[in-house]
Amino acid sequence: MLLCVAMTVLVRCLTRGHNGAARILIALVLFWFFVWLSPQVYYGYYWLLLDELPLQWVLQSPPSPQKIIKLLVFADQKNLSHHGQGILGWFSLLAALRPQRFTPRI
Repeated sequence: MLLCVAMTVLVRCLTRGHNGAARILIALVLFWFFVWLSPQVYYGYYWLLLDELPLQWVLQSPPSPQKIIKLLVFADQKNLSHHGQGILGWFSLLAALRPQRFTPRI
């Protein structure tokens, strides 16, 4: 849940001041990075909890655009992890497209 909130806040911060197409692109790129790097983050968390885990890299090759689309339309593997990633992708897109308040600078 913490990663989901952090990802949503990051999307909101990095899309501020951009037009709609750029916001979508930024959200998709951040989602792509999340899908690619999150296994390492999770492994690092488990490594801290479990003494017998060796310190190692678990990253694989970056996901293809087809994989990202499959996650977003919930057509990838039928498990909670992939469905959660798809929901996070939609949250990222919604966070990027949500109207941002104008705060005048004085």
